[in-house]
Amino acid sequence: MRFLVRRLGFFVLTLWAAMTLNFFIPRLMPGSPEQALRIKLSRGGQIVTQEQLRRVLAEFGFDPNKTSSCNTSNTLRTW
Repeated sequence: MRFLVRRLGFFVLTLWAAMTLNFFIPRLMPGSPEQALRIKLSRGGQIVTQEQLRRVLAEFGFDPNKTSSCNTSNTLRTW
């Protein structure tokens, strides 16, 4: 019994640490999502227009007019 409680405690601690890291690491990266997307899309040699970038950012839920990082207005899409 003691073994199971200890094992469960380590599982919960590891799960919490992994979730915390997955939350904070993207937020600590330098730059903005727009810069990263522009670089990634431009690697193929084509120039990305502002309109193309705006459409892609809107599709991913990045709205520069919103102050919150949580996008609750979009519904979950399933393919």
